[in-house]
Amino acid sequence: IFVKVGQTLAQRPDVVGEEAAQALKTMQSKNQPFDDEVAHRIIMEDLQHKGPIAPGLCPRGCDPKVPPLFASFSPKPIAAASLGQVYKARTHEGLDIAVKVQRPGVARQVSCDWVVWFLVLKLQRLVTGSVNDFAKVADGVASGVFLELDYHVEGRNQEDFLREHRWLGFVTSPAWIKKYTGPYGSCRVLS
Repeated sequence: IFVKVGQTLAQRPDVVGEEAAQALKTMQSKNQPFDDEVAHRIIMEDLQHKGPIAPGLCPRGCDPKVPPLFASFSPKPIAAASLGQVYKARTHEGLDIAVKVQRPGVARQVSCDWVVWFLVLKLQRLVTGSVNDFAKVADGVASGVFLELDYHVEGRNQEDFLREHRWLGFVTSPAWIKKYTGPYGSCRVLS
C-alpha cells in the first residue's frame, strides 16, 4: 500500500511539491522482478499444468512428457511492478499474449500495510484531535489495491472497457484469456 500511495503522490506535485514528486516517480519504474522460478511455479499451480511452460522451459517438478503450456515464453519478465510482473508468451494458436504473475505474499503484505497505516492514522487523529479522519482514506486506498489483486475483477474490467469503448475505433484494451488465467477466488495469473 505504501508503494501505491507513493506512486499516486508522484502524480500530485501540487500536493507534495515538485522535488518530492520527482523523487517518488522512481517508485513507478524501479520495481525489481521476483525470481523467475517462483513465477514459473505460480503459473504451473494456478493453471494446473504439470508440464513445461514452453519448449525448453521445464521448471523443477514439471513433467517433460506433458505438452508445453505455451508455444513460447519470454525467459525474463518484460515488466515488473509493485504487485507483480509480466511475461510475453505465444499460445499454440499463434496469439501473442501478456501473462501477469502476482508477487508471492503480496496479499498478506497489503493486509499488513493497511492495518499499520489505519492504526497510525487513527492514533494521529486521537493525539492531534484532528477532525479529519484520514483512516477513511487508508480504507479507500486498501480497497482499491485489493481489487487490483483480484485478477478476475481486472479481467472483467477489461471486458467492460472494451464493450463500453468499442464504438471508438482507436481505443482498445487487451482481451482477457480465461484459459490462461488462474482460478476464481485465488487467481495469481492473468493473461
